Amino acid sequence: KECVCKDEDEWCEQIIADINKKMDAKRHVSEQEKTEIEEIQKQSEILLEDVKKELEILVQQRDRKIHMI
Repeated sequence: KECVCKDEDEWCEQIIADINKKMDAKRHVSEQEKTEIEEIQKQSEILLEDVKKELEILVQQRDRKIHMI
């Protein structure tokens, strides 16, 4: 970013302000990514539980068939 400043102090303040804006933007992206990752993790855990339940049902069905033979 270009800065037309009156003196060196104003120039430094502008640079610091620009850096802070960029850091805030990065923090915002990081928080957004963190939220997305947490949501994906929750969905994955739910899906894993569903798969475990289905597998348990299949194992029970198999065991019943084996006992019937």
